[in-house]
Amino acid sequence: TSAGGGVFATWGKVVVFGFLVVAGLVSLVIGHAPPPRETLLPFFAGGSAGLIRTMGLTFIALQGFEIIATMAGEVKDGRRKVPRAMFLSLAIALLVYLPLLLVIVLAGVPAGTSIHALAQADPNTLFAIAVANFLGPAGYWLVVTAAVLSTLSALHANLLAASRVALRMAEDRALPWVFGMTHRTYGTPM
Repeated sequence: TSAGGGVFATWGKVVVFGFLVVAGLVSLVIGHAPPPRETLLPFFAGGSAGLIRTMGLTFIALQGFEIIATMAGEVKDGRRKVPRAMFLSLAIALLVYLPLLLVIVLAGVPAGTSIHALAQADPNTLFAIAVANFLGPAGYWLVVTAAVLSTLSALHANLLAASRVALRMAEDRALPWVFGMTHRTYGTPM
């Protein structure tokens, strides 16, 4: 059982993302957004190289489902539960991120420009700038908050996984025995 900051950070970012999606949808309904065709053109502007870069970023955004496999040794009926958990976590990530990305592209792009132009102007803060376009400065800082929470939850998950990997490697004598020590009461890696 892993608790503490990881759970808070995960739920915190999901709440922020949910709020951003609702705010973006409200902005779309009220009519402040340009027509979708205007914001999406040029489509596939980066060609194959752009597609590969985008795929890399997408895989990073959805990273985490594979970390579940590191916990397989501690899961009862792992052969059945681990694959199910991996697919479920991937599905949940898609259900969270796809509406968010759709709202960013449709509601976060000012009239007379496109998501491509916005990305070229400031690629590092595209998400925050797009949200600021329909929520103002508060939206920008909400994205910064979500980024910090996302980083904390990813760090928590990676630390959890790294401790399990080190434990198994020590059991296989690929690392010194000290990495294989476990807590007497909880059985967790020390």
